[in-house]
Amino acid sequence: MWRRVVSTRVKSVAPETSPLSCAFLTHFSFKSGDPKGIYREANGVKYLAPADFIDASPLSSAFRRHFSSKSGDPKGIDKEDVGQADKDEWELDLEGDNVLGNLRKPKGRDIVYKVYDILRNEEWSVDLEKLENLKLNFNRNLVQGVLELSGIETSKALLFFRWLDVPGRFKHDGKTYNSMARVLGKENIDQFHEFIEEMRSLGYHMESKTYVTVLNRFLKAEMITEAVELFELAMAGRNKPTEQLCHLVLCTIFTANKDMDLISRTVKAYTRNGKILSDSVQGYVLRSLKMVGRDELTDEVLKAMNEGEGNLGEMDTLLLTHVVKKIVDAKSNGIKVSMIPVSAWIVLRALRWQGFDAYLVGGCVRDLLMKRTPRDFDVVTTASVDQVRQLFEDSQIVGNKHPICKVSIGESVIEVSNVGRPLVPSSLPCEWDKIDYILYANSQKRDFTINSLFLDLLSYQIYDYNNGIEDLENRMLRTMIAASVSFKRDCARILRGVRIAARLDLSFSEEIEDAIPKRIHLVARLGSFRLTRELNYMFSYGAAIPSINLLQKLKLLHILLPFQAACLEGGEEETTKSSAMLERLFSNLDKLHSCGNPAADSLWLVH
Repeated sequence: MWRRVVSTRVKSVAPETSPLSCAFLTHFSFKSGDPKGIYREANGVKYLAPADFIDASPLSSAFRRHFSSKSGDPKGIDKEDVGQADKDEWELDLEGDNVLGNLRKPKGRDIVYKVYDILRNEEWSVDLEKLENLKLNFNRNLVQGVLELSGIETSKALLFFRWLDVPGRFKHDGKTYNSMARVLGKENIDQFHEFIEEMRSLGYHMESKTYVTVLNRFLKAEMITEAVELFELAMAGRNKPTEQLCHLVLCTIFTANKDMDLISRTVKAYTRNGKILSDSVQGYVLRSLKMVGRDELTDEVLKAMNEGEGNLGEMDTLLLTHVVKKIVDAKSNGIKVSMIPVSAWIVLRALRWQGFDAYLVGGCVRDLLMKRTPRDFDVVTTASVDQVRQLFEDSQIVGNKHPICKVSIGESVIEVSNVGRPLVPSSLPCEWDKIDYILYANSQKRDFTINSLFLDLLSYQIYDYNNGIEDLENRMLRTMIAASVSFKRDCARILRGVRIAARLDLSFSEEIEDAIPKRIHLVARLGSFRLTRELNYMFSYGAAIPSINLLQKLKLLHILLPFQAACLEGGEEETTKSSAMLERLFSNLDKLHSCGNPAADSLWLVH
């Protein structure tokens, strides 16, 4: 049940100077322009007077939790009048915060405290025996009640959580997973992130209460970097934070005078999924950057603000003046008409004849520029996938979240996708037109800059909005967004990057090299189908040896292929023989297979 607090009474607290309270003051003084009504002064010390105002925003909810957690009282905030309100997924349910309060019968609370006392005072081996002797029928409220009580060691709480998850004893759901996540968020940051990934793999999502609770702990402990990482994690989930919470994080970064690069990361995380910051928050961020002398970040933040698919008015035009659009002639760069297969020409011309714009995009353009034969050809068009299917008889639509239309022409299959329909700004730089903006917006959703190139076969020109051609000339692989965020959103991009770098003999950018070691653990969680597919692509096109060497260098080989990794480590005579045999195998495969003659999927077995 989602409720709005009409009247609250907050327990008195000591003067507060943590980043969260400072950010809270900044938030309200920014809204009202006069902070005098927000805090009082006693004995020469200014302190917050939360009872002086009523604010039902998520920020004030976070603030109330921030102060109530200091009193040691699990009940936190007293409610005098609670009224029904519309659902707001980022407003805390103050009544629901107290899980023990939901155990209405005294007997239920007694059982919670009995289990709690066992977990708190005994060794786990003793706990296990005593818990078995209780012969309890565990339910959600009982499990949440135990986990929500403070005082249990994090490791003990996790053991209890795992012990419950056996058939016939208890089946965890999203509520109990979130309760456990809040416990892990107290101290073990890495374990908390891994647990959230486990939740997502099971189809559960981080609740607003979990995010706000853990965020407040980070902010009070001045763990600003961790708070930004948590914000990025929440924005990548289903329940996304509101602008007020984004503003809270931004205010805290400025107040704590931490690394101002975190500002850009926070704004990018918020705007990446189509959300738009209001003019007031945009103005606050840009003014604050100027105040702290970080004008060089302004362009990057402006770009991040525009990543949402929406109209920012003057911000759009200001951003686009900083984007360098490059148009190069395809023929002068060695791309001949004969290099484009007939099937691609048929699809592109048919779409053009129907009045749609259509372009080759991605890896095929990259490979053509490098004088290599593309493995496949992808097309983006202003036509919808339904219109494409109606246009070609032998075609089918696959995928739900990102649908594409597979068009069969003879023995070839051309994958066609919609370019997207962002809101085009009312005013554009003089050298830009509407299709430029649409292509630019599409390029921002791709994985690497060298895969964000568009080839127009009508004019035979290549459009580059992200310096992809320059990266190709420098033989450099760069992600479109921050590498750590890109790999967190889709860890398969790590393997894709290894495949591209090994096959094309490219170097990783420093940002990618720093990010991969921090995201290696995510690769092991990929499903066997995706791992098999990525490894097949990696080893089947004449670049098996470079791929093996790069995986070994990045410490990924022992995760993906432990037997092969052991053979290559060397040391013992037998191991050396196995290593030489394995290297000869992959070397011979590289000679047999090329981009135009890949190995069959059945060749690779992933255990």
